[in-house]
Amino acid sequence: MIRTSSHSPSRAAGFTLIELLTVMAIIAVLAGLTVGLTSAARSAKTNSRMKADLQQLQTAIENYKADRNAYPPDHKLPAGSSVKVNPAVNQLFYELRGLDVANGEFRVRGSSQGLTPEQVERVFGRKGFLNASVDTSEPARSYFDPKASQVKRTTIDGVPVDLLVTAFDWPASAPEAAPLAGNRSNPWRYVSTSPTNNASGFDLWAEVYVGSEKRIFKNW
Repeated sequence: MIRTSSHSPSRAAGFTLIELLTVMAIIAVLAGLTVGLTSAARSAKTNSRMKADLQQLQTAIENYKADRNAYPPDHKLPAGSSVKVNPAVNQLFYELRGLDVANGEFRVRGSSQGLTPEQVERVFGRKGFLNASVDTSEPARSYFDPKASQVKRTTIDGVPVDLLVTAFDWPASAPEAAPLAGNRSNPWRYVSTSPTNNASGFDLWAEVYVGSEKRIFKNW
């Protein structure tokens, strides 16, 4: 007697296909969850870093004000300009770091780069810095000691200068042009001349993209 199996080949193959589809669906769900968690973690990390850096800069600026009875100068534009200040190109790094003056140049202590008054005026619209000392025995006070990721050297109008930047570059995919032409560095923006949002103080902010979402971290 010939015995036959109660399971047909086509039925077995059908169960195998269902199992495969089930596994693929589970993998897709897990992948989606992983991407979501990664995105959330990146968002939280960005928020935490930006809020900490904003607070650090605010404290440095307020300490400067307490000492000098004035906020650090901003980038004053020439008379007749459509706006009074260029917030993206400012001298905050130099004013908060402090400079020595020697041989007619402003120099951050420990730096080999000097800036002449003419170069300072060309870049920042002012002839010099307030927090600068001609007496090396009594150096200008330092209010802020930035990490390497918080400073970026860039060339403005042919002059290499240091700017305070965020740790997050301006994305090439952003719908808006980068704040610094031809440069993806993302500077802190600063206004102390007739600020729009803090009339008796200063406006300090940075714009950062998290994916396709632009977030503004500000002191108002």
